[in-house]
Amino acid sequence: SCSHATSTHIYTSISDSTPAATITDMLCTGLTNISSACPVHLRPCFAAEDVEEIRLQHIREMRKFFNRLMKERIPSNALDNCGEKKYVVPVTTTTTTTSTTTTTTTTTTSNLDDMEMFKNVHE
Repeated sequence: SCSHATSTHIYTSISDSTPAATITDMLCTGLTNISSACPVHLRPCFAAEDVEEIRLQHIREMRKFFNRLMKERIPSNALDNCGEKKYVVPVTTTTTTTSTTTTTTTTTTSNLDDMEMFKNVHE
């Protein structure tokens, strides 16, 4: 999933010598990325308000997970303000253009048959 890939990347990027401030920055960036990139997958299935609620709940759970994962390395409140920026669901506008071509055929007929028309021209 989207958040799994991000959290795995962060976790594998942190070494034993990574300072707490750097870990906090990495986790905050990860939460922000999850918060902005992952809800896109929910848009086709849910209303905008539902996407926002799911996103907030997921970020809160991911924050708890990151805090548990790094509890020995970062302060417990280090991630309190990460990833909660309101996500605005982009509005996709679809425009359909329809064109119609009208062909008019005009047929002119004469009261004279072909032979009479020819005859009148030569007289």
